[in-house]
Amino acid sequence: CLDESDTLKAEFRATNTDSEPYSCTELFHPFFRVGETAKTTISNTKGCHYYWRSEPEYGYRRMLENDFCGGFFKKIGPGFVVCEEGKPPYRHDLIDPVLKRKVEITYEGGRQLIMWNSGPDYSPCGKSDSPDFGRRFITVEAGNCYDDYAYTLKPGEVHKVRGVFRVKPL
Repeated sequence: CLDESDTLKAEFRATNTDSEPYSCTELFHPFFRVGETAKTTISNTKGCHYYWRSEPEYGYRRMLENDFCGGFFKKIGPGFVVCEEGKPPYRHDLIDPVLKRKVEITYEGGRQLIMWNSGPDYSPCGKSDSPDFGRRFITVEAGNCYDDYAYTLKPGEVHKVRGVFRVKPL
C-alpha cells in the first residue's frame, strides 16, 4: 500500500503452523517497468559475488566489477543473476535513464539480491501479449533461494521479507 509519502511498502510472511520445524525458501518478486532493460543499472552491486541462472550447483561464482547493468541480459540472454550479499537490509537504486527516474529499493529479511529478466514470451501472468516484455521489465528482488539459503522455522515462528519502493525523478 502507498503511505503518505508516496512510498510503496510490501511484506511477505512465512509462518510455521505445524508442530515440527519447517525448512523453506522464498523470493520477493516485483516486476519494474523500465524504458529499456539494457540501459538500466542497479546501484550498490559493484563487488557483489554472483552466479548466473542455474550455475550455483556448479560453483561458478564471479564478482561484479561495476554496478549491475541490464545490458548483461542482452549479452547473454534472459534469465537471472543472483548476488550473494550477506546480511540485510539492502539499499539499491534501479536507475532508468530512458524514463528519467530511479526506484529506490530497500529490502530486509532476504540474504540474496536477484536481478531477473525474462524473454519475450513471458509475463508474470503467463504468456505475454507484448513482444518486447523482456526489454521493458526487470525484477530486483530479495530472497533466500536454493537449498544453501533455506532457513528453518520453529513451530509458530514467523519470517518476514520486507520491501520499500520509492520512485524519484533523475
